[in-house]
Amino acid sequence: MHDQLRDLGREIVREENFDEPWKRSRIWSQEEALDVLKTNVGKGKVEGLNIDFKDISRSQCLENEGFAEMNKLRLLRVDDAIFAKNFTHPFSQLKWLSWMGSPMQFTLRNFDPRKLVVLNLSYSEITEDWLGWKHIKVAENLKVLDLTSCKQLSRTPDLSENRLLEILILAGCYRLIHIDESVGLLKKLRVLDTSGCFQIESSPMVYLSNLTNLEIFSFKTSGTPEEVSSFIEKFTKVRALKFYCRSFSDLPAAISVLTCVESLSLQCLGLRCISILPSSLNSLKITYCHNLTEIPGVNELGSLKTLEVVQCCSLERLPYLSNCKKLKHLRVLACESLIEIPRVDNLDSLEELNISECIWLGTLPDLSNLKKLKTLIAYSCVILSEIPGLNGLEESLEQLDISWCESLVRLPDLSKFKKLKKLKAILDEEHTKILGIHGLKCLEEKRHPEQTLPEEGLFFKMQIRKYKRILDAVESNRKQRKIKEGWWRSLCRQFRESIK
Repeated sequence: MHDQLRDLGREIVREENFDEPWKRSRIWSQEEALDVLKTNVGKGKVEGLNIDFKDISRSQCLENEGFAEMNKLRLLRVDDAIFAKNFTHPFSQLKWLSWMGSPMQFTLRNFDPRKLVVLNLSYSEITEDWLGWKHIKVAENLKVLDLTSCKQLSRTPDLSENRLLEILILAGCYRLIHIDESVGLLKKLRVLDTSGCFQIESSPMVYLSNLTNLEIFSFKTSGTPEEVSSFIEKFTKVRALKFYCRSFSDLPAAISVLTCVESLSLQCLGLRCISILPSSLNSLKITYCHNLTEIPGVNELGSLKTLEVVQCCSLERLPYLSNCKKLKHLRVLACESLIEIPRVDNLDSLEELNISECIWLGTLPDLSNLKKLKTLIAYSCVILSEIPGLNGLEESLEQLDISWCESLVRLPDLSKFKKLKKLKAILDEEHTKILGIHGLKCLEEKRHPEQTLPEEGLFFKMQIRKYKRILDAVESNRKQRKIKEGWWRSLCRQFRESIK
């Protein structure tokens, strides 16, 4: 909901009674809500109550008396709250409940959420043995269950009685090991998100294969390519897919039949080549594919708008993206072996180019034809010596980050970049001069040597000299490429931390 529309609705409700908030249907002000809970009469009209104890110094314990007359309560937010022992209000009319940060101890004796539709228990201390689960079973109309970052949860609860569930979010439950087989009974499930559940066992394909209505799906597998192919081809409605595996050298061929997929995220340690992809993709994210050496299939994605390649440390070259005319965001981050980005002059729609921490990338292709490019980030590209065509971006560039580009010795006169708002250029000022910076009238944020105080500048130069021999060693060994994988990245991190 748009903020202005939300505020308009709240103002309409506030006009129901300016002076006596307990006579309104909904109470959004936290201070008013807490005061209403102390009022002993006249709360029968309240249908919505909003309290978040996370940033409130007052007691988090909610007493039964405060809710005594609220028999019409349908919307309730009590994040980080604790209910008193022997709390007896049933909350039988609730349809929407947010109880983020709920404790392991469950004290709602008569809790009766049979009309509940949305339940948010994210960031809670609950486990699979939480006593609240037996009460949730009566919520036959439950459609949304959010368990984001419930870090004590090792197994999902039995959801066999919640057959109408459409959204199940388990993202960030990093101790989660097992998905209960009752999930396979949720035929109406549209969203199953297990991203960030790093300890989870291989997703149980036998009963998850029943969830053919899934639109957003993340799963981890140790199955064979044949098994995975027969599994994923059933999910013809999937629009966003996150795929985690270890053993595949190429993606299963069946992935190309998922013609509705718009967003694909891959984290496959053994993946060496990506040759086949769904033609419908507009977003592709490839992370931690340490053995990946080529991605020729990307060039066939005519609808692609975002391409993100992160920490693929064996990838030396990107493919020529001649057919990706709609590409707006190209991010290639911490790819330690990358030495070449092919010509990009055909990427007419490109608005962002981010090549941060690509430490072996010595030059970029000509950028002068990228007339829509707004953001260029080359953070910690330590041997990047030039940015061809940078002066051709005078009419479009709004953000430029060339921090720690120690080998960059030539920049155009920046005074001609009329739209440049953010500039980060932490460089060795003995070798690099930034021309025209004082002529940048639109600049909102800048960070460069001219800005530092003399003492800070002296300290910075000392750090540069301290590490100069390491930079020289990198340069002398660049062609042999004998530096151990990850070593330089770790060193750069230590370097940055040492000069903060």
